[in-house]
Amino acid sequence: MPVDKFGRSGNTSASVGASVGASVSVSINTVNNHFLRRNGKNTVLRLVDMAGNGLKNVGDLLLPVGTDTVRELGCVDLTEGKGFSLPLGNRQNMLCFNIVEPSKPQQPVTLQTSHGFTVKANGENVIQLGGEEIIVHKRIRSLSEPDQDDEAVSKGYVDRKLLQMTNRLKPVITIWAERYGPINSFQYERSFGSSAAGGKGHRKLRYVMMAHGRVLRVKMSAHVDGRPVDGAARVTMAVNERGRGLDYSVLIAANNYHGTTVFDTPLELLNGMRINFQSYSNNPAVTSAVVSLLIELDIVE
Repeated sequence: MPVDKFGRSGNTSASVGASVGASVSVSINTVNNHFLRRNGKNTVLRLVDMAGNGLKNVGDLLLPVGTDTVRELGCVDLTEGKGFSLPLGNRQNMLCFNIVEPSKPQQPVTLQTSHGFTVKANGENVIQLGGEEIIVHKRIRSLSEPDQDDEAVSKGYVDRKLLQMTNRLKPVITIWAERYGPINSFQYERSFGSSAAGGKGHRKLRYVMMAHGRVLRVKMSAHVDGRPVDGAARVTMAVNERGRGLDYSVLIAANNYHGTTVFDTPLELLNGMRINFQSYSNNPAVTSAVVSLLIELDIVE
């Protein structure tokens, strides 16, 4: 005669009360087979229907992890160095943790899916992780200040940077002067035109700064009857009729049309200062020359 797991045998009847109906007698075998028996593997043989009823006063909920020993649900007692894999719906979807030696860099718990992953709250999508994109249906908050170029930034961070850039954006103007005819050494030029003084009178024909600012670069173009200059041509800036020397000059090398100098240290100028140019070399063959300055102004609105 078979013996049940409680050491009882036979088809002894037992009243199970409200569990199966008041005063209904069932055999121990029936109770074992349908309600109590675990087959020695902590596994029920059939579905347990809990519809309309609660499960109370149970012990730890245990979870088999492959061929490894049973773990508590939540994996709070995972043995160090042990991995696991839980199928989620089909073989392509699973939650897994790779087995890595404790001495090596540890890998995070990984969610593998064939169609991405969606988080919902109150029946609405919050975020979707796809194969090639992340779709956020709600706001992202509490972003830290970025340290690397590929980090996400907050609206506040962008607003601050935009304000800083706007504050740094200042109006830039270009002034220029033109001369027809030879360039003679140490003559002051403003209009680069002719004068009774052979150009020396142009020191009074200057550009006057209308605001504080700085000269960022200077450029000169020249030619000899449409051909590049056959010898070097140099012009330097003059401020308040005083030449500033080679540090703030521009050179057109021989056999060229143009020359440009970008100042390592911009030339700071105050409101009301006068600007013109001083020739720094003789170029009697030059038939036309133009000098231009790029100036950044400090204008407060």
